[in-house]
Amino acid sequence: MIPEPVRLHNPTGPDRVAVVSAAEAWGTPGSFHVLVARGPRAGKLGMGTTYGPFTVEELADRFAEVVAALGLELFAEAGRSLLIDALLDARPQVRARAAARLGWRRDRGAVGPLIAALASAEGETCALLDALGAIGDPVAIPAVRPFAGRKLLSRRRSAVEALRLLGDLEGLAEHADRIRATLPEPLLTALDAIDPDDPRPGAEDAIVSVFPSVEDQYRGLALDTLYELGTPVAVAAIRAVLPGLRFDRVYHWRYLKSIYKRSMLRHDAVTFGLLSHAIEARGRQTKGVAASVKSGLDGGVHHTRIFARPTQRYLRRLAWRYLRNLARHRPDRYAAAAAEALVPYGPEDAREPSGLYGAFADCYLLNRILHNQGDRLVLDHSRLSFRWRDADSFRAPADRREEAFPDRWDAHPRAYLRLLGSSRLPSVHAFALRAVEERHRDILGDASVEELLPMLRAPHEPTVRLGLDELRRRFDPEHPDLLLVDRLIADQIPEARELARSWLRESSPLWTRDAEWVVLFTTSGDPDLSMLAAGLAADRLKSDPGLRRILSARLLDLFRQPEAQPGSLDAYLLIARDALLDDLDEQLDLDTLIHLILTGPPQAQALGGDLLARRPEAVEKLGLEGLSQLANHEIAAVRAATHALLRLAVDRFRDDPGPLLMLVESDWPDTRVVAFGLLRDGLGPDVLGPPGLMGLLDSNRVDVQDVARVLVLRHVDRFDPVELVPRLVEHPHPNMRRFALDLVIDHLPDGAEALDRLSWFFRAALFDLRPERPVKRRIINFLRDRGLRDPFQARVAAELLGDFARSATRSDADRALHAVVSILIAHPDTPSDVSIGHSAGGVA
Repeated sequence: MIPEPVRLHNPTGPDRVAVVSAAEAWGTPGSFHVLVARGPRAGKLGMGTTYGPFTVEELADRFAEVVAALGLELFAEAGRSLLIDALLDARPQVRARAAARLGWRRDRGAVGPLIAALASAEGETCALLDALGAIGDPVAIPAVRPFAGRKLLSRRRSAVEALRLLGDLEGLAEHADRIRATLPEPLLTALDAIDPDDPRPGAEDAIVSVFPSVEDQYRGLALDTLYELGTPVAVAAIRAVLPGLRFDRVYHWRYLKSIYKRSMLRHDAVTFGLLSHAIEARGRQTKGVAASVKSGLDGGVHHTRIFARPTQRYLRRLAWRYLRNLARHRPDRYAAAAAEALVPYGPEDAREPSGLYGAFADCYLLNRILHNQGDRLVLDHSRLSFRWRDADSFRAPADRREEAFPDRWDAHPRAYLRLLGSSRLPSVHAFALRAVEERHRDILGDASVEELLPMLRAPHEPTVRLGLDELRRRFDPEHPDLLLVDRLIADQIPEARELARSWLRESSPLWTRDAEWVVLFTTSGDPDLSMLAAGLAADRLKSDPGLRRILSARLLDLFRQPEAQPGSLDAYLLIARDALLDDLDEQLDLDTLIHLILTGPPQAQALGGDLLARRPEAVEKLGLEGLSQLANHEIAAVRAATHALLRLAVDRFRDDPGPLLMLVESDWPDTRVVAFGLLRDGLGPDVLGPPGLMGLLDSNRVDVQDVARVLVLRHVDRFDPVELVPRLVEHPHPNMRRFALDLVIDHLPDGAEALDRLSWFFRAALFDLRPERPVKRRIINFLRDRGLRDPFQARVAAELLGDFARSATRSDADRALHAVVSILIAHPDTPSDVSIGHSAGGVA
């Protein structure tokens, strides 16, 4: 970076003014001269002296040496004497402004006068302390230390931050011991339980989690105390908690304002950016509230407004004033601070456009940073809102830059990477993208993966494309960065994972040679990618028993853990089934396998089922009761394995068919099918006996009833239909009633006694209020046929048919009468209310 010109003044010498500057050496690109111009006044400087040329790396040191040499001649920065004289002014506000300007200049020659002014300071005490801290000369430590113990928050704050900048570790440690005791108990306990200097993301979670337990009125003070401690964990916790606080509450706002001022003194760009945006955003929601507040200066209670509009406007201007001073006096810090101020802006900050007021007209700091050097926007000072100058101003110029201090951005272009990775506004992305593509393309090559990956989730498609292109450019399939692949696999960004998949395919000839990478990629945590890796490494798995053993052991570890989310282990189950069953079978004893089936996640249970089918010894281990339980398992693979074991154990059911009879009532159709097969073909009716068959007939399941009917009909000679029919008729399912009718018609023994014993059945069927006509016709035909056989059955049949004929509908009555007549013709002596007459030439 080329140093800024320095103006020096010597009130006693012949040359009172000197200007030191740097410029590129003519005809020697990349080299620079240091130029010194001197004269009696600014308008009359001589040609001066030229030093160099110097390389860009040594330019800053040589420039500083020239300035120091002029200091030996009693030259000092221009204006110092006036500012030092101003420290003696009668007005405190003049003294405070002079101290602030001396602090920004970081002129060590001003330390003595500042310390002297501190002894008699009044309202300007904080400004003097801030200036001493900004200059950073340890000589000031003894003068600053006493103020770190002051009760007044503003003075204590300035003193502590000054000690931090002065590097007074001892004084800071003593102060930290004092203020730690003021923290609420939950926060102090959480802070003591962790390493305060742990910089890792998430280390602050312990503090954040207990913060809600702190009483609301003490939360602001607790946060300011944590920020005063200044450890990485404490600062990270504050940034996480700040968005949830109310700015218009007195016991919040006093300390939020304190943190805000500390962030500027400390040059903590991230906290400064968060609070600058929060003050602006909350200001759109509230005008503040009235409250009675005790003053730290006089101890009196004053009625005032908290977070009122004047306060909001003052702090919004202060944010820009701070950035402007950074650009002028600490140019190396400006770009980073400006980037952090832009990052918190998002779509929620937009308003409804109105006339020349655009969507982001109220975003004061955003417009200051991005458009301050242009002339398209006009500031409404009373509202701190920007409007377009005219309708033609909506279009951004293509040939000039509008951002404030563009040379500061160019000197530190890595700030653009921060915007591309974290900003949520497309307009900010367009600003940073234009700078990178036109002037600073080389910073992408120096960017870390942590800086490139966030670009893939940007709300601006060209930014996403730029990040992807840079990552692709870096990847060499012949020399793959597999650590980078692994990081992308674990990323939450879909584009990153898709890029990792493509790299995995391209570099598979190399990583599949390494067992550690094969195991890592096939157990990546991304099921789809694990399947891809397994497919790419399939040949290696087939030919490498050692690798299979390592991978199977790793998969077993995964299967013993609960699923992170439903389906997350599906890919590992497929890998295990395709390539590792033999190896897994070797590593699991029977007890462990059964435990995996009973307690593992669904995929582990399915895998256990596959392996259980290979273990005939499990029949002895589980017994009939255990097999029956597993046959009703919800995992199909477990049931399938159990079915195979049940077939091996069929002889055991001969002594105790009870479990098998329970399995035919299973909720799982495949288990019932196996049980049916064993009952029908494996055991047969001899083992079941009539009681067992009757138990099957009692089932409410149609498929069980069908099997029972087949078995009964196959061995109908073992049953007495006269005893069986009543039981079937009592069954609620219509299938059994139809089966009862089939048994009666097809298997009722001949003779009047059997027919008479089932007369109730025939009556119930014939006189049913909701009859089935085919059933009635079958019974009528059956009774007619039985009545024709002999006089004894004719009597029973004629009585039943006659009773039915008197109450039935005409069609059924006619059919019943015809049946009776047929019986009477065959057996004329059969008693019946129906008689046959010939007088009319027909039946009466």
